[in-house]
Amino acid sequence: MQLLKSATALQPAADGGNQVSDNSAVLQMAIEVDDQSHEEDNGRAHHVTATVYGETLEQGANQPSVDPEGWDELKGDSAYNTENLVRMHLWNGRLGGPGDKKWNLTPGESDFNLHEMSPVETEMQSEVDEGNIVTIDTTVTYGNMEEPLYYYPTHVNLSWASFDGENGDAQNEGELDEDVPALEEEDGEWLPDSSGNESEE
Repeated sequence: MQLLKSATALQPAADGGNQVSDNSAVLQMAIEVDDQSHEEDNGRAHHVTATVYGETLEQGANQPSVDPEGWDELKGDSAYNTENLVRMHLWNGRLGGPGDKKWNLTPGESDFNLHEMSPVETEMQSEVDEGNIVTIDTTVTYGNMEEPLYYYPTHVNLSWASFDGENGDAQNEGELDEDVPALEEEDGEWLPDSSGNESEE
């Protein structure tokens, strides 16, 4: 791991200005990003990598402000229950992942985002706040060729590794490698019609 944080901080000088101290603690007030890249799959978010360090951004940073590719098609299809559909980050917003780029957002169920993605993202945030450098590598795959499910992911792999911010030594690592639960089809509600027979609405 070649990227190292600078071990310098500003200290008060005798003339009221600042001078650089080479042996003081690092001051990091925001996320720093290095070696970021992304790939799309016919407009759909597919693969994102980033190396980050510094200090985790505030809760709610980089909330989605654009829709993933195919979002309107999914939300507008009455054949599927999309009530709990959310826009998931491939690269977590609190670690600098943009919420205004389609290449970093994919549709997913809120339960999957909360119970599968979020715990791994929290681990990465903790590593950054402990002063480590974290590499992120996320790949989203799609397995259905028919719309609107063409835009809905079937699998997510999110792997990360952390390195000491001063000497680059490997620290910890983690991975999420899970199938994304399929969208549920809307069940027809059967109600009696005027003739007394059941009809589907």
